[in-house]
Amino acid sequence: MSEEKICHLVKTSLVDFPYHVSCAVFFPGCNLRCPYCYNKSLAVPSEQDTQSSDMVSFSELEDFLLKRKNVLTGIVFSGGEALMHKDTVKLIKMSKKIGYKVKLDTNGTLPDKLESLFLDPTTKPDYLAIDIKTSPSKYKDLIPLSPSDFEERLTKTLKIAFSMPLDNLEIRTVLVPSLVVHEDLKNIASFLPEKCKWFLSRFKSGNCLDEHFNTIAPYSQTEIDLLVEYAKRFISDAKLR
Repeated sequence: MSEEKICHLVKTSLVDFPYHVSCAVFFPGCNLRCPYCYNKSLAVPSEQDTQSSDMVSFSELEDFLLKRKNVLTGIVFSGGEALMHKDTVKLIKMSKKIGYKVKLDTNGTLPDKLESLFLDPTTKPDYLAIDIKTSPSKYKDLIPLSPSDFEERLTKTLKIAFSMPLDNLEIRTVLVPSLVVHEDLKNIASFLPEKCKWFLSRFKSGNCLDEHFNTIAPYSQTEIDLLVEYAKRFISDAKLR
């Protein structure tokens, strides 16, 4: 019987992990349904998606990391939502044992699982990226499946995250018209230390989870520039990525 395929593997990346040539692992499945999500195959994977040619098993990933350890220095665990997956802890432990630095991408909704990683030196991420979608108080209305206690969860996630050097942490927000306006940037910033890295990115329409969002025009460059400058009032290192 063949070994279960558990994640998608991107074999080389120069952009996903600052200061590292890395590979990236993407776990299918997410506990949120962000309407503007443009990667349906990860958020809500079909059977066909989980059988694609870039899916690998635990042992295949381990073999790859061993063969590439003199070329790659980092591995990124992303999704979907990486903290949902049953094999994330085991894979992080294996990667760090081989000698890789680990970056974790998370949506901030599973602080207890994040905390368990931080409490164990063999699983503690070396770099952390947290996606904050909009004002935390708006999640319950805008993000289907969002937990009712999201603000409490996010606060706990950020408390854990801020225990690591700020150079090893980034916050990410997609500038989605109607979901992220000036007031939302101010609200997000209220949860962040002034010196943290906050990356803002453009909204992409065309393949959104909620088809209505495919009809929404992205912000113009002028509007984006104004939003970024506004974010800088609160977080000096806010920038467009």
